[in-house]
Amino acid sequence: MCGDQIDAATPPCLIVYAMTKFLSILATACCIIPSMPAWAQGGERSAVLGDVIARLQKSHIDGNVPAASDFDRFLRHDVSAYLVRSGSKPSALAIDLLRDGATQSGVSYPKYYLWIHATTSQGVVVEGAMRVAAVERTHFDILEFVTKAAIRDGTAELAGTFPAQLIPSIEARARQ
Repeated sequence: MCGDQIDAATPPCLIVYAMTKFLSILATACCIIPSMPAWAQGGERSAVLGDVIARLQKSHIDGNVPAASDFDRFLRHDVSAYLVRSGSKPSALAIDLLRDGATQSGVSYPKYYLWIHATTSQGVVVEGAMRVAAVERTHFDILEFVTKAAIRDGTAELAGTFPAQLIPSIEARARQ
């Protein structure tokens, strides 16, 4: 890709990465160059950079989250495939989003936080909290799965995986 121009065939994640790097350099320059234009000083600079970053985050979400018509089907497929690889073949699967919408941080893929409840044909229940990433509008990568039992008995470390605001809700579900 080096030396090539960015065009319509360039993956959205690469464009967002390049733009984020550029903004990082720009933000650093704005902090160390004393003779900045008036629009780039004080609160206006923060507002301008905040707006640009918000637009980049939205662009990254739009470039990676499946269309609404595909979202549930892709999510169910990928969660089911993960459970099968883990040794459980779900005959019934319930997925609850723990937060509305995607969580976007930096240039990583947009994340979703879920509570899943799966039952196999033998009646075995698999339940717990899951963190997934939406990837290029085509699928979800399962990043973490913490079982209800591990949460309930205190062996799971939730703080490094799930946002602090979601942990009380996850713990409450595990106690049910």
